[in-house]
Formats: sequence, structure tokens, C-alpha cells
Amino acid sequence: MTTDMQLALELLLLGMFTVFLILSLVVLSARLLILAVNRWSASSLRSRSSEQKILSSSAETIPKEVIAVLTASVEVATQGQGRIVSIERQIS
Repeated sequence: MTTDMQLALELLLLGMFTVFLILSLVVLSARLLILAVNRWSASSLRSRSSEQKILSSSAETIPKEVIAVLTASVEVATQGQGRIVSIERQIS
């Protein structure tokens, strides 16, 4: 190999390694940010008792067992990320 080809290959490998390193740092920092935000928002959501708010607003019309089943279903379906804001009975 000539010295020009060797220099070109070295620069190519150095550039590829640098790009890989920087992109790895970007991915790692993004994952850390996502974990931090999820922990912060999950703790603030847990502090609110959404089931108690629903029970107080709709206790006269919807049985507590139905509200408990709906709340559990939403928890399972959204993997703990969703919450019920209101329940309304529709008369058909």
C-alpha cells in the first residue's frame, strides 16, 4: 500500500470511530433523559389518586366494582402510563 492509501484508510477508520462514539453518546444521553423524565412524571402521577376522584364524582351512577375493573383494565392496557379522567354512562 502506498502512504496515501494508508493515510486515507486511517482517516476513514478514525472518522467512522468518531461518528460511532458521538452517536453512542447521543443515544445514551437520550435514554438517560427518558428514564429521568419517566421517573419524575410517574411519581407525580402516583401522588394523585385518580380512582378517588372518579369515585367521588360518579358514585351515584356507576358501581364501585365497575370502576375498579375499568381502572385495573386501563392500568394493564397502558402498562401504568394511562389514567381514567372521567366515566360517563350513556343511555342507549
